[in-house]
Amino acid sequence: MRSVFRSTAVALVLLMAAVAAHAQNPQACQNAQFSAEVLARFPGAPKSCLDVISRDGQQYAVFKAHLESVQGNRIQVRVKNADGTRGERKTIETKPGRKVLIDGKSYPVSDLAPDQEITAYVRVDRPVMALAPAADAEPLDEVPIMGPEQESRPVHLSSADTPVMPHTASPLRLIALTGLSCLGIALLLAANRRRNG
Repeated sequence: MRSVFRSTAVALVLLMAAVAAHAQNPQACQNAQFSAEVLARFPGAPKSCLDVISRDGQQYAVFKAHLESVQGNRIQVRVKNADGTRGERKTIETKPGRKVLIDGKSYPVSDLAPDQEITAYVRVDRPVMALAPAADAEPLDEVPIMGPEQESRPVHLSSADTPVMPHTASPLRLIALTGLSCLGIALLLAANRRRNG
């Protein structure tokens, strides 16, 4: 009986850890004092902000973004809102060779592909944006945030520029969490049946 409860406890702890990993800090976003210049170029920043971090003495709002197109080191993303909808399109251009983390692995920006999710930072006091680098020790490559009228121009890819999708968009983590949850429930039901039967 103890092993049943121990297994269930382990499954629940793993599930809670996964939830905590995706936790947001809306209070920090509400307290962030976005400058007028940032809000003019990125009006949806307060609504899309997930957290606020400090790097090199500066405050940056953290965003998750859906990758829409890639052309060399120039990418276009749609920032994800807190409710899961996609917000404004933003263009980010990085230095050649810049790498970012996708599902725990490091990839050059030029090797990214549409439909991936990336993390981006926006400085609270200046209208600049940067991709979260693959290592915390790396400096941020800040680029100006374009206004809505500039962002309306799409990035067109030729067939030669179309990147190959890296094998990173895997549902294995979600499948494992679902399996652990089901295992925990099954163990609880079996223990309850033994106790009552």
